[in-house]
Amino acid sequence: MKDFEFFFPTRIIFGVNSRQKIKGQLEKLGVKRAFVVSDKTLVKIGTVDKVLDVIKTCSGLEYQVYDEVVENPLDYIVDNGYEQAARFNADIVVGIGGGSTLDTATGIAMLLTNGGKAIDYFKGAVIKKTSVPALLIPTTSGTGSEVNRCFVVTDPTNLFKDGIADDLMCPTLAVLDPELTVTMPQKVTAGTGIDAFTHAFEAYLSRDAHPLSDALNLHAMRLIAANIRRAYCDPVNLEARGNMLLASCIAGIGFDQVGLVLSHAMAHPLSGRFNVPHGISCAVMTPPVMEFNIPVVPEKIIEVGKILGVVMDDGLSIYDQAYDTVIAFKELMIDLNLPLTISELGVTEEDLPALVDDAFALPGMRGRNPRISTKEDMLNIYRSLL
Repeated sequence: MKDFEFFFPTRIIFGVNSRQKIKGQLEKLGVKRAFVVSDKTLVKIGTVDKVLDVIKTCSGLEYQVYDEVVENPLDYIVDNGYEQAARFNADIVVGIGGGSTLDTATGIAMLLTNGGKAIDYFKGAVIKKTSVPALLIPTTSGTGSEVNRCFVVTDPTNLFKDGIADDLMCPTLAVLDPELTVTMPQKVTAGTGIDAFTHAFEAYLSRDAHPLSDALNLHAMRLIAANIRRAYCDPVNLEARGNMLLASCIAGIGFDQVGLVLSHAMAHPLSGRFNVPHGISCAVMTPPVMEFNIPVVPEKIIEVGKILGVVMDDGLSIYDQAYDTVIAFKELMIDLNLPLTISELGVTEEDLPALVDDAFALPGMRGRNPRISTKEDMLNIYRSLL
């Protein structure tokens, strides 16, 4: 047995049309000025209005919308939002969207009490005060950012993507309404759904994993394996959408407790330097890193293979059985029409040294990987995907 800690203060409200419960929660919190963070697409298609319609019923509550979030946001997106929220005297930040939006909202909520700029905290500034309340409403089923104590941005000066985490940034409330996810395009459904699976998978392999995190991450993978193809092929299937949304949240709690490993470390540079959607970056890096870890944790990878539908053959060695999990994951990627190589993402041989340097500069995720990796190992992994 190993020692561990588990801390999770966020209230979760799940269910079809659960956004209607936002009014009661805002009234309990006693907030009066809501700063609503989202992106222009969700404003345009009416998703934000579905939440604002509820907020408008709160007596005496004013709101302001900030819709400047983009995919893989640069640090100034958080800074600009903070400046507007501070001028508005916001006492709650409401995030409506995917991981980029929810991360941005988390960052704004932290800056409202701690001040400064987002990049300051990536360079050593200490978070000293609890964030203002954050109400996070995911419209994708992937990042689990609605229950994370962290936010991720890219530094525009060097295109380095990184995140910071602190208990003082835990969201106050997460509202999971499957109806808000049915407008996701197929590509987004695939990318975010596979992202949630990689979160659960990597956290399951983490050196810091423990019985509670394993329970969360194994269940999240089971839900995703059983529902992601249905959600992809039948986007208005609320049962599949709901299960994917719940799985993403469960995986978000699981990996927030024990961290991620090498796949994510190597995926971040693809997003930072090539603006590849985060889920796609994680997906393409998972098979070779999974294979890299087989010699160290074959039993765990076999367990994941069973979840993916692999029929185990006792006539094979434990390592060959584990390799079947790699094949099964690639088959899932093919079914979701996801890229299998980084050359499809615009990466060339000349780009590899910079990618390796960026990935190597993420010691937390590298250090939690079951198998120790060198720069040469990482270069070979990237090269195998050209």
